[in-house]
This record gives sequence, structure tokens and C-alpha cells, in this order.
Amino acid sequence: LPPVREWKASIPPAFIQCQLEVESQPVKKARTSIPVSWQHVVKSSADVSWQDKREADFQVSLRRWLDVLIGLPSSITVVEQLEQCSSTTGQLRMLRDILGKKSPATMRKRVNSFLRFVHFLETNAIIFPGSESDFYNFLDGERLAGAPASRSQSVIQALLFAQHVIGIQQLEPLTSSRRCLGI
Repeated sequence: LPPVREWKASIPPAFIQCQLEVESQPVKKARTSIPVSWQHVVKSSADVSWQDKREADFQVSLRRWLDVLIGLPSSITVVEQLEQCSSTTGQLRMLRDILGKKSPATMRKRVNSFLRFVHFLETNAIIFPGSESDFYNFLDGERLAGAPASRSQSVIQALLFAQHVIGIQQLEPLTSSRRCLGI
């Protein structure tokens, strides 16, 4: 039998140093006064109505969509219309008319997914909207990379949103592809 080795517990120097730092921190004092009513506990904050918050979120989403759409080719009708507006304010007003009463959260979700596909096209030097096979390769690449199926579904929903709500008809061959929808 091999000889039995004696095991000695040792604490790494980093742990000792860390332990000493924790011990040197001051201890918080206990609360000296006991709250009598809710007014002593609840702190006041700026009152922002839900309508104001929703409007602010809506404006952020509009700006995101504007940034994305302006980067697309001028041959797309909505991009051409945006370029005809004389100012950014006019462009945002036009987008507001197009997007109507859509939820800011939905708009943000769709633009993020839409950007994922646009980034793929830019990375591979493919002109928007690409072909059906480009879209299939993108979705298949996402699947092979281990992305959840919900990510591919969100990109498809984003393209459908851009096609039907914003009016980018060039996306129709991509969004009607059986193999792309099957992924």
C-alpha cells in the first residue's frame, strides 16, 4: 500500500486578504426611529404619468426605426418618402402616421430583430433585402449557432411587421418562403 499523505488545510493568501477587508468595513447602525405611518416609509418621486412614459418610449422606438430605414436603399418606397421630408421632425411625423398606435415595446422588439437581419446582410455585403436563399442561410446559420427557435421566429415577425405595417413590399419573397417559415 502507498503511504498515506497527511492533508494540511491552507487558506490562499487572496482569501485571507479579502476576508480582512470585509471585517474592516463599518457595521450599519440599526434604525433609530420606528416609522409611524406610510408617509415615513414611502419616498416621493417625480410623478410621470403612464401616458408620458409611453410617449417617451414611442419616440425612442420611432427614432430607432428611422435610423434603420434611412440606411436602406432608396429604391424602397418608404425610404424614398422619408428622404423627401425636409427635416428629421417631418420624418418622425411620417413614421408616426405609418406606425399609428403600435405598442412601443412591440416596435422596439421588432426593430432589434430587424437589425439582426440587416447586420447579417451588411456583414456579407448583400444589398437589402437580399434573396430568399440569403434569408434561409441567415436563419439556418442562427440555428446552427445554437440560437433558440424563438430568435428566428422574432426575425420572421420583424420582417412581416416591416412588410405589412411599414410597407416594405420587397420582403414578400422572404416572408412567404415555406422553408424559411419552417425553420
